[in-house]
Amino acid sequence: MQEHFLSHYKIIAIIESKVERWFEDADVNTCIVILEKASGEKLKKERDDHLVRFSYLKRALRFFIPPAENMWVKEVSRIESVDRLIKTIMAHSSYYENDDLRIYHKSQKDLWEEGYDTEEGKYIGAKWGKYIRAPEIFFTIMEKAKDKLLPLRLFAEVNEGKPTGANDFFYVRRELAEKFKIEKQYLRPGLMKPRNNNFFELLPKHHREFSFWTAFENWEKSHRLFR
Repeated sequence: MQEHFLSHYKIIAIIESKVERWFEDADVNTCIVILEKASGEKLKKERDDHLVRFSYLKRALRFFIPPAENMWVKEVSRIESVDRLIKTIMAHSSYYENDDLRIYHKSQKDLWEEGYDTEEGKYIGAKWGKYIRAPEIFFTIMEKAKDKLLPLRLFAEVNEGKPTGANDFFYVRRELAEKFKIEKQYLRPGLMKPRNNNFFELLPKHHREFSFWTAFENWEKSHRLFR
């Protein structure tokens, strides 16, 4: 869907709420996407240069737009409220935040490059949610260091790894490895869940787990593993 939007539309805004779910039965968080048709090669530069406004509402939607009613006068007022919200969002081409909402912009060209895999030669997608829900410090870093940041995939292979199906076997705690005196050639240091840690530099003292990494046919050489 991202690829289709970027290739055929100008994405005016992507709006999400911080305080409410618009479809309570939905399995995923829902958002409002405002698009303007802009297909074709002639409009590519216009699409690329267009700034997508990622908007995070801090108040309920009815604060910006009153509920629908059957009275014509009320509906006219409601349409005007929609226009005011869109104009407020479109008025900002840089980071903006107040008590009601937060707006962060990103060009469609940048979004395309972020999700394009040069090795596969195709667009594979990216996580846009960070431009809406990330903490304030993320936007501060993005604004002050935007010319100095490069994606990690330019320096290393990045993937989510493969599930082992038997973590208790493949990821051995340091204490257990020392208790059974498992030879070091069958182990390498690892950190299974960095999310709960408060350090930025990974040091040997932080390694709480070891993982088996040698080929299966060599394991039988270890007396500690198969005694």
